[in-house]
This record gives sequence, structure tokens and C-alpha cells, in this order.
Amino acid sequence: MQLHAVVCEFCSIQFFPITDLMRLFLLLLTLAIQTFPVLCEEPTTTSLYKELSVADSLLFSVGFNTCSLDQFDRILSEDFEFIHDEVGITDSKSTFINNIRTQVCEAEHQVIRRRIHGSLEVYPLYNNGLLYGALQTGRHEFYRVASDTTEDLTSVARFTHVWIRESGAWRLRRGLSYDHHNSQQSKPSADTAESSNIFLDRA
Repeated sequence: MQLHAVVCEFCSIQFFPITDLMRLFLLLLTLAIQTFPVLCEEPTTTSLYKELSVADSLLFSVGFNTCSLDQFDRILSEDFEFIHDEVGITDSKSTFINNIRTQVCEAEHQVIRRRIHGSLEVYPLYNNGLLYGALQTGRHEFYRVASDTTEDLTSVARFTHVWIRESGAWRLRRGLSYDHHNSQQSKPSADTAESSNIFLDRA
């Protein structure tokens, strides 16, 4: 018997009055129980984890750190959306790439991103047993590279990415950037204090 059927049968037995609110709670509990096994963290040794680790590197080490707009165009889904906890929502792929161009590529100083070692987690997403995507979370740091090649840490944040398989390749559908901590709080710097670039002190 399906789990939701058991819940419905339980609701029909009048051990005590069942209110609409209680029925809603039982329904949500049922959905949570059915969904929970799907969101199991992928071990770091699996091919899925390795593929998503590579995808992250293509997005940042190649796309962001070298300012390759072509790489962003290849790896972002056509309906990509970027959600930021301080500067709001970027609801199109083209706008996001343009922001990279103006705020990163044309910035006075180079900006680089580094993923914090050991922070990456991957959770597979299935549709009736078929893998269609993955949820990826982690923490990363952003640095400003000075003219003498020294690197100044500007911010630390968390990220959550939703990757979808499209035409046999991984494409980033949703990007979330949140829990930002400005390095100025612990490492004052006149140079970083001048920045209003979201990919530096808010990235």
C-alpha cells in the first residue's frame, strides 16, 4: 500500500477529530518522508561527484577566474537564474554574463574565486529513478589580485547550484550565493573598502 494511502486511511479512522490543518500536516509529512531518500549526499569517490566537481571548476576556474565569457555561455542553461542574498535576483543568462563582463572582466583588478577544500557536497536528483540533475553546495572565497600579484581575501560565502543534464552535458540552471562575510570585518583594508563590486565584497 502506498504511504499516502496509509495516511488517508489513518485520517478516516476517528480516534480523534481530524482538522484540515492536521490533514495538511500529515500530507506534508508524507511528502517529506518520500522525498528524503532522494536527497542523500553523494560520496566523493563516485563519478557523479567527480563530474560536478569538474563542472564547478569549469564554471569558476575557467569561466570566472580567466574571464572566459564563452565558457559561461556554454555551461549556463538558457533559463539560468542567479539569486543573491544582498543584491537580489538576476533572472536571465545574458544579464548575468553582462554583469561578469562589466564587474569582473573590466574591473581594475583581477578577481579570482577559490573553493574551500572539503566543503563541496553533491546530492543527486531523480525523476522516477532516472538521474536528471544534481544539487551542489559548498563554500568559497573571493580574492582581489593586486598589481604585484599579491592576493587580498575580500569575502567568504556559501553557494548552492542546481545542475541539470541537457543534451548529455551538465548545465547550471540555478545559482544561489548567500551567507556572505566581508573580510573587512576581520582584515581591514583600504583597498577592499573602496569596492562596491558584488563579485568582490558581496560575491
